[in-house]
Amino acid sequence: MGKLGNADNCWKEVYGCSIENYIREDKVSNYSICREERQYAVFLYNILRKYHAHVSRSNHGRIHEIITETCGIPEKADIKHVFYEVTFMRDFFERNRRIYWKGSAEEKLLQKSFSPSERELDAENSFNDKLFRYVCKGEDVKVSESFRWKQPEDNMGQNKIKIPGDMERIQTVIREMMNAAPDIAVIYSIAEKYIDGQHKPDKNYLLFLECKFESNESSYESGYKQSEIQGKIADFLCNHYLKEKDNIEVSSIMIDNSTNTCASRIVYFTRKKKEKEAEILISDLIEFNNNIFE
Repeated sequence: MGKLGNADNCWKEVYGCSIENYIREDKVSNYSICREERQYAVFLYNILRKYHAHVSRSNHGRIHEIITETCGIPEKADIKHVFYEVTFMRDFFERNRRIYWKGSAEEKLLQKSFSPSERELDAENSFNDKLFRYVCKGEDVKVSESFRWKQPEDNMGQNKIKIPGDMERIQTVIREMMNAAPDIAVIYSIAEKYIDGQHKPDKNYLLFLECKFESNESSYESGYKQSEIQGKIADFLCNHYLKEKDNIEVSSIMIDNSTNTCASRIVYFTRKKKEKEAEILISDLIEFNNNIFE
């Protein structure tokens, strides 16, 4: 193998197309052929899983930097769950309607598809009703008090719904929220101290990471950016849909207090440092992932 300094003479041999060069495992791994950000997102997922306890990463300089400074997870936080390309909205919607639709538990939950004779749900049990009202409030659209949710509980990411008035934008934002899938979702906790001799339950926080490699953040039809739609998902789940079920809050790293908006954390994978706010060299991702599986 030639050296980097002799690349003019042997670049075809050193950097040419081969399986070995697709993801390199040496000192020039930044020259890996792979351009798929999802592949490197998997490596980051593995690193977050491996170094989930804050004590396990405290003595690993670059790993500590990636998790705390780049991803924004607090130094004393313990990571409880990590999910890859998470489709919370579609999955919670599907489970919610199957729970409340009539039928046996095995029939509803274990089969690939389930179609009951009565497809409507009362507003209090409807995922769609909660999402519709959330988006209307966020878009400053008033819903008449006389409006009652009474329609099939269909996936609003794929199906139009019957709603009063001209609400095409509401439909658009709902569709984007239902179809969005953050690259990585992290649930981390920070231990609470004893107060008056009693230990308070740990606080749990939800953090979305949107990974970019040789690409920029895109915008949707609504005009919202990817990170902003994902921020709406986090806010809807933590502060509305799951509020009474889980002791979970949106991570402060996602909240812009000056504008009172929420957005996922953008993490940039790069071959060469460009001094952006949240960058990770792909060589680091490859190295740390390989160390996990040695």
